Order: sequence, then structure tokens, then C-alpha cells
Amino acid sequence: MDYQIIKAESFTTSTWNGGSATELFIYPMTSKYATRNFHFRLSTATVNVEESTFTSLPGITRTLMVLDGEMTLRHKDHHQSKLGRFDSDNFKGDWNTSSRGKCSDFNLMTMGNTQGTVEPLHVNKGKQVVFSFSDNIQYLIIYVYSGKIKIANETIETGNLVVFETPTKSIEIISIEKCDLVISQIFQ
Repeated sequence: MDYQIIKAESFTTSTWNGGSATELFIYPMTSKYATRNFHFRLSTATVNVEESTFTSLPGITRTLMVLDGEMTLRHKDHHQSKLGRFDSDNFKGDWNTSSRGKCSDFNLMTMGNTQGTVEPLHVNKGKQVVFSFSDNIQYLIIYVYSGKIKIANETIETGNLVVFETPTKSIEIISIEKCDLVISQIFQ
């Protein structure tokens, strides 16, 4: 099975008026967030201000998962979600969205026919997990938020990403340390 490990030191981080954002992966790889010409994008962010307003992103669907801290998302005329550690919310990028609370988070943005899911996976030290996925998956991406895992005799540490393109079978994950993972599945 083809995969690549992307190390944290290769990620691009930028600042915004309330914290920072780190792009983990974008597809196609020649895409740019600024020009909104991607099919999907994964990123993390820190929110260091108590209240913020989200940038309007028409045509984009978002999933935001809190990694640490707490956040309340308010989507005017839609719904409100109070998110704790590893809770997530799905919303349209053109909704009038504001947040309250300081946190770090994980973001999936999709456009066009691309869809995706984000879910946490917690694995105790020394445990093995066989992760199965649906047949129509284009990408399976594992973000190691904390801990250390082994996949196919490769060790992946905190902050790194493992990207499987069109995986064809289940993936065995062995936890070297207690770990918290974020699993993203992308469909087209």
C-alpha cells in the first residue's frame, strides 16, 4: 500500500489576528488556500483570543474538531455547538460563524464533490488497532496529535501525518506510546 509520512517541520504556519494556522495537507498539491482552488485541505489552528469571527468561505464545507481547550461555535440562523476535547462540528463556510473560547483545533475543508469525515482515535500503549474503511475512499490521512505509532514498520511521532492515497485494504496501527490520533477520510 502506498503512503507517505509528512513530518511536522515541513508544514507551513501563518499567523492570523487571533492565533496561528498550520497547513498539514492540501489537494491537489499545487493548490493554494488563498486562491481557493483545492478539493480538500487539512490544517490545525490555535485560537488565542476569547472571541473571533470566521472568514466567509463560500463553496467550502468545514469540519472543525477541538484538540485542546474548549470552544463554542455560533452559526447565525443555523445552530450553536459547544465543543470540548475531540468534539467536532460540521458547517458551511459561508455561514456567519463566530467562536468563543481559546483552543487548538483540527480543520477539514472540502469543495465541490469532495466530502470527508474527521474522527478521533485513542490507542493505549502497546495496543494494536486494525482500521477498516469504505471502498470508495480516495485518501485516508492519520494525524498523530500525541504519542507515537507504528504503521508498516515505520514509526510516526507526534505532529506528523501519514497519507494513504486510494488505500485498498485495512491498516494496522500499533501504538508505541499512548496516543491520540485524528483520522480523516476523503471521498470524491
